[in-house]
Formats: sequence, C-alpha cells, structure tokens
Amino acid sequence: MKKIIAVLLTLIIAFSLPVISFADTNSTALANEKRVLFQLGFLDNTEMDLNGIMTRGEFTKALTEFLNIDYNGTDVEFSDINIYHDYYKVMAAAYKYGLIAGPEARPDNNITYNEAIKMLVCMLGYGQYANATGGYPTGYMAVAQKIRLLNGVQVFGDGNLVNSAFIKLLFNSLSADVMEISAIGQGATYNTVKGKTILSQIYGIETAKGLVEGINGKVIYSGVSVNENSVRISGNTYKIEIDDIKDYVGMNIIYYYSDDTNEVVAFYGKDNAELVIDAEDIYSFSNMKIGYDSGDVNNEYAELSPSAIILYNDEVMTRFDESLFKNQQGRFTLVDNNKDSKYDVVFLDVTDDYVVKLADSTTGNVYDLYTGKYICLSPKGAGVEASFKDEFGNDMYLSELIRYDVISVRKSLDGKKVKAVFSNREVRGTIEEKEISGDNLFVKINGKVYKTTTAFKENETVNVGESGVFVLTTLGKIASINRAFTSETMSVGYLVDGKCNSEFRKEYQLKILTASNKMITPYLAERITIDGISKKKENVFAELSGGGEVDSQIIKFSLNPSGEISRIDTLRTTDDEGNDAIHEMYTYQRIDSAAQKGLVWRSALGILGYKIAADSKTVLFFVPESKSSEDDDYRATNTSWLKNGTNYPSNDGETMTAYRTLDESHIADVIVFKGGDAGAKDTSNEDISVVRDVTEILVDDVEVVKKLYLIEGSNEVEYIVKDDKVLNNVKDFDDPSQVHNLVCGDVVRDVKDEKGRIIDIDLVYDRAKEKIDQNDNQTTKTPNQEHWLISGEIYSMYMSNIYLSKDRITGEMSIDDLVCLNASLFSVIVYDSSEQDNKLKRGSLSDLVDYKTAGEGSKVVLKTTSYASKGTIVVYK
Repeated sequence: MKKIIAVLLTLIIAFSLPVISFADTNSTALANEKRVLFQLGFLDNTEMDLNGIMTRGEFTKALTEFLNIDYNGTDVEFSDINIYHDYYKVMAAAYKYGLIAGPEARPDNNITYNEAIKMLVCMLGYGQYANATGGYPTGYMAVAQKIRLLNGVQVFGDGNLVNSAFIKLLFNSLSADVMEISAIGQGATYNTVKGKTILSQIYGIETAKGLVEGINGKVIYSGVSVNENSVRISGNTYKIEIDDIKDYVGMNIIYYYSDDTNEVVAFYGKDNAELVIDAEDIYSFSNMKIGYDSGDVNNEYAELSPSAIILYNDEVMTRFDESLFKNQQGRFTLVDNNKDSKYDVVFLDVTDDYVVKLADSTTGNVYDLYTGKYICLSPKGAGVEASFKDEFGNDMYLSELIRYDVISVRKSLDGKKVKAVFSNREVRGTIEEKEISGDNLFVKINGKVYKTTTAFKENETVNVGESGVFVLTTLGKIASINRAFTSETMSVGYLVDGKCNSEFRKEYQLKILTASNKMITPYLAERITIDGISKKKENVFAELSGGGEVDSQIIKFSLNPSGEISRIDTLRTTDDEGNDAIHEMYTYQRIDSAAQKGLVWRSALGILGYKIAADSKTVLFFVPESKSSEDDDYRATNTSWLKNGTNYPSNDGETMTAYRTLDESHIADVIVFKGGDAGAKDTSNEDISVVRDVTEILVDDVEVVKKLYLIEGSNEVEYIVKDDKVLNNVKDFDDPSQVHNLVCGDVVRDVKDEKGRIIDIDLVYDRAKEKIDQNDNQTTKTPNQEHWLISGEIYSMYMSNIYLSKDRITGEMSIDDLVCLNASLFSVIVYDSSEQDNKLKRGSLSDLVDYKTAGEGSKVVLKTTSYASKGTIVVYK
C-alpha cells in the first residue's frame, strides 16, 4: 500500500508536467507522426493501410522492437503455442517484460483497443497503478488518458485496433513519462523517474522545440554559417542526415536529438503559420505591410513583424524597401512563428525564367526564346559564382539543353551569385479552357488549371483544343509550348539511378540517359505499368533494384501527359508484356557479362568486342563504372551494325532474329557497356603496314642504305631503314634463327625515330607462307593500346557489314566462330599474285567476296594501327 501511495504522489507530479502541443489537422498530424516513427526506426512501412488491423503478434513484436528487447530462452510456457511458433520468442519476451500475463499468448488473434492500451500502459511502467485503480480495462484506460497516451485516438474498446490508431498510440508513447523498471518479471518493482521517456531511457534521445535558423547555404541571420550535413536550431548546431530539413528553415519544429552524438535524428514538422504569394501579384509595400491580390480577394494585406527577417534568394537583407517586393517574378513565403498574425521570416525567392532558344557551351550563354535576353552560366574572370543544377541537385551541362527547355535563375542582389535550376516539370495534353484575369493567363490542361508566365502570355497565342508539351517553371507556371506533340510512346534509355526525393511525400524519381543523349530525372506517376504489371510507385524501386539500390540497366519507358513515368519495360520477360517489350538480342552479352568479357567499343573497326554489329538506329550508351561519376561521363551515340531480320544463334543454342521490326533496332542489351576511357588515342609511335617493296639507295653519293616502300592505311609511304641490323632482326616464323627477307604483301610492325627512320621492324604476317604472328592475332582489352590483326576468310557480307572466319571455311559457320565488322571503316588493299609488276594496289569493297554467295570467301588480313586510326583490309588473290 505504501508503494501505491508513492506511485500516486509521483503521478500527480508527472501529470502536471508541461508537454509539447502539436497544432495540426488530423491527417497532417498523422503524416508527421509517421515521419518521426520512421526516422527513429520504429516504423518500417509508411504506406501501411491505415484502416488495416493488427494481430496480437504483430503489435507485440512492434513493442518489443520499440523497447529493444528480445528473448532466446524456452522456459516461458503458454497454453496455446509452443516454442516452435513464429511468434513464441516475441510473446515470451513480452511476458518476461510484463506486457502480457499469460497463460495464453494468442499471437494470431486480432488485437483490440483495450488489449493494446493495456500493453502500452504496462510498457510505460504503470501496470501496477492501473490494476490498483480499477484493473482491466477501466484502470488502464484511465491511466492512458492521464498520461496523454490517447491524444488524437478514438477508442473502440473491444473493437479491432486499426493501423492509424497504432501509429498515434506508439507516437504518443514517445513523450510519455515512464516508471523505471527495477526488476524484470511479474513481481517487478518500479521507481518513477520525472521527465524520463522511453526515448531518453533506452536510446538517449531527447525532445525539444526550436526555430530552424539555417543549414549549409541557407541561414536566416547575417554572419552565421552552417557546415554541410548540419543544422542550426535556436542557437545550437547539430549534425543531421535528413534532407527534408531544408524545407523548414525559418520555421519552428519539434525535433529529436541525441546528446551523445549531437545529432538530430527526427523532427515532427512545422509549428507555425505561413502565407505563399506569387511575386507578380504584389502591388505595394509600405509600413511593413505587403499589398497583394489573392485571386479571391483584391487588395489584401500581409503585415510583417517590426523585427522581421527578410531573405532575398537566401541572402539576409539588412535593409529593405519597396524595390525588393514590387515588379518581381517568383514566389514569396511569409512565416508566422508565434501565431500573432505578423510574419517573422520572409523568403523572397526571386526568379528569372529563361525558355531556351540556344545554349552556347563555348561562351556559357543561354539565350531566351521570347525576349532575346541571355544569362551566362560559366563566366570567366567576372568574379561571379555560378551553378547549374536540376531540381534534385544533380549537376547540369549546357550541352544537355534543347529548344523549349526552361531554366529558372536566382541571383543575389549584387549579381555575384547565380543559381540556375533546370525545370524537370512538364505537362502533356490539350487545352480544355483558358481565361485572362487581369494581367494573368490561366489554362486548364488534363483537368488542372495552370498560370502562365508573363513572357508566355505576351508571345504565345494558344487556343482551346490545342495540344502540346507545356514546359513548366520550377514554380509550376507554363513557360513554353512544344507543339510537336505525339501520343505516348515507349523510348529507350539507360537507367542510371533512382531515389526517393521525399520519403513522406513519396516523390520518386529516376535518372535516365535517353537515346538523344539527354539526361532526364522525371517523377514516377502514382501507378506504373512495369513489365506489363501495374504497381504503386513506391513498389517500383524494388522491381528495379538489387541489394537495395536501383540497378543501372537498359529500359524502355514512356511519360504520361504530366511528364511522369507511367510505363517501364526491363529486360526481364513476363507474360503480361505487350509489343513494346524489350527483346533480347544476344543473351550472352548482358551488362554484367560485358565487363567480364572485356567488351570495348572499337571505333576504328566499328565493332563492339569481336562480333557484335547493329543497324543504323542502334544506340550505344557509354557509362562509367560508378553511379557517382559526373554526368558528362554518360553519353549516347548511334552507329551501324546488325542486318535487320537475320537469324543469329545465341549461346544457349537457340536462334534469335535480330531487329524483327525497325523499332527494335535500337533496343538490344548488347549495346550497353562500361568504361570511361572510350575515345582515348594511342600515343605509341608503332605502325602496322603492308610491304610494297624493299630497295637500296645511295645517300649523298657515299652511303648505301635500305629503303622500305609501305602502305599505311590508304597512303603509300617510304622510309629509310636506319641500318642493316634492323632488317637482319626480322626473323622467320618457322625458324627464328633464319632472317626473313621482306617481300611484297608482307605485313609488318615498324617503329620510327624522331627523324622518321625505321629503327625496328617485326614480321606479323608472312604472305608467302600465309602465316600470322599468333601474338598479334588478338585484340587487346585496353582501347588506347590497340593493335589489332587477324587473318581469315570472309564468310558472309551484307552491304558493308562482313563476317570473318579466322579459319579456312568449309561449310556452315557458327556466329561464335566469326568476327563481325563494318568494312566501310577500313581501307582496302589488294595483293594480286597474277600481276607481273604492281602486285599491290588500292582496292574497294567491291574486291571483297564472301563464301555464302561465291562458294569461296576472300582471303584477307585485317588490321588497324591504333585505336583512333582507320584500319586496313588486305585482300590476297
């Protein structure tokens, strides 16, 4: 009895303690409560069905995880489950902790409000007091009411607990004072600890309320700076990893922080009032009052506090007047932090929107389509700090801009800082209505009303029924129209990455390199059809990921009229896919195996690896090894390869048809390969040449030297050999002790000194014996070290695409035995043994014949001298 009296006295003190109040609507409050529980790690799924119900096992598991307790013993006995039940350990831990009494566990039953509240009251340490003041359920309900556990919860007694009530009950438990448990078990003893919560007791996390004074790059006080990944709240600086905090600068929040790590680990949301005004609607500023047209009521006023803080494009103003407010474009946000109807912090986001007519990468200038004005985004020596990003913080480059794109520019008042933001927003559709109100033009597209920019209103004439792609500013105004509007079609692209821009607003975006070499970062629509199956947007990442991250991969995708991704097709095949599905061309050369096989794009040969060719619509995506690489390492280009409609065998023994339709000619997964050094040039002074003749000449009437006449590429050249030792070092393939005497048609590798004299030479193809140096009969994996040589016969030809066998052809050949290349990228040299004098001459593609049509293929040696130079095909007749 003395213990219970002590408890009652303690409760009287505890119930008189002040608590932080949350002035919010119910739906917003629930979203903020989910935010906190998720950020703290107590809630895994923020998209749970709010009207769904929980079982006793699920609820008990949530509480034991909340308390950070578990149980691995087997000494707890229940009358209805044994130690092998999935929830035995959970229920046993709850029993040991005093959350349930037994002897039944009933984990599979739905939990009622009364049962859930009893367990929470016991969790917080008030079980004995609840039993002494009425028992189950009235005593527990009374205690729950007093400790504010039921704030915002509508209780239905023995009704099944719904998920929305579970969230609120668990959230309310965060701020409830607890009775500290001195002993574990049914006979537990308790000591009330004033001001101690489960968060502080178990996790060392405290709760406070304060004004967010700034983050890195955005502060509300002059002379204050904040480091990256930090936040300043009411004079205190904390570490933080929560990106959403940027939206709350200048506002009051309730936040949760760790004293040990000095880190803000969660925050509830704003606790203030705010007013957002279109800058173009402001008509006056005087005596700390802003006059504006709201659209509903003209001549409204917003009064500022005498000590109001004004930020002009994130720069704190020490002096301000009417010029800051009038005749501006952009959006002004006014924040009232003390609910006195006077605004304490004002954000003037002044933007100047540019519709791209031309983006000049050389000068850094972007020219506006309508006004002719321009902005320089890469000034040199002007003392201007410029940046260019998209709305999600990714670096942008002028080369990515095309006509009708929109960028919004924010400048500091002195013009020394320029921040340009590429708008990722567009809406596709038909104008349903339009209205002119004052100086503003409004149009309705897909049932939604959009305001246009002033420049758009003055320079474009749009009519009801007109269709197009309407590009929006970062503030959602229509700034341009591209009338070349087509219906929704699937486009090929390389998926670089994906991220959730806001976990609680569920704004998902994908980063895609398109076939037109443009990097885009569109949102996902509410529902997306992926591989023929409709899914919620929050489930799409799981379909595109491995190991928790979105996998880089080839996809086809389409955008809906709002510019959101509505359909995605991956290389995975399902029965639900339609005609837009990606068809695999060469299954043995997927993205993952490409790196293993050392596939590289050899521009001199026009091939990928050894045997991949493509149609003129084929798109190659050059991608770096890491997602974190700069965007300019990602690029796309087109080339010419495979024959349309031709059957090719794959590694699994099946026959595949390349490009069954023209639309498929640019979707093969073989076109994707990794590397950052494509385009590097060989700096070696080695060359591979065809010998035309070797002679002796007299130099200065004194010295007799050897002279080599060679063909390099399509050029006939001649070089002096430095001395006799050079030619004496050319060894015979069959007997290295013998010197090989060079003759017309031999292929050699030679090295020249700075005076252009040959100082070293090796035989790589013996024309007379028809033998090739096996050390050269390969392609090196490093593009900038490439010296490529192969001897064989032409098996088949289609226009300039040829398939070459490394062995003599005697019948049908497998694709794995052939090398594919674009012969138009090679010079052709013909060695004709029937000629008496000039056996070596220039040729053309018409000198090539193939086995498939002639019964005998041209015998050739194919070579290239360096990565970037044009190769040579030597035809031996």
